Amino acid sequence: MILKDYDRIEIDASLIEKLVRAFSPSPYIEQADYQTILCELIEIFHYTKNQIDDYLTDDEIIETLAEQFNEISRGCIALLTGRELDAFIQQIWDEILNNEILYGGGGQW
Repeated sequence: MILKDYDRIEIDASLIEKLVRAFSPSPYIEQADYQTILCELIEIFHYTKNQIDDYLTDDEIIETLAEQFNEISRGCIALLTGRELDAFIQQIWDEILNNEILYGGGGQW
C-alpha cells in the first residue's frame, strides 16, 4: 500500500476528492484510464509530500501537480513523475533553504 510506503495514514477521502476535482477537467484523461491515473496521482502526491517535508499544503501540491500534468507534461504521467516532479521538488527545497538562510530558521540542514 502506498500510504505505508510513505508512513502516512489517510483518514478520510478528502484527498481523493480534491484530486478528482483538480484532474477531472483534464483533456488528457480518458474515462477508461481514470482509475489507473487516479491511483498513480495518489502515489505521486504522497511521494511529493514526503519529499518536501509537508512544506506546502495539500491544495498547493495538488494545484501544482494538476498544472504540470496539463500544461507541461500534457497528460504524460512518466514526464510528470520524472523531470517535472524532480524540478518541482528541487524548487521547493531551494525555497526552504533560502528561507533558512534569510530568516535564520533553526533548520537541521
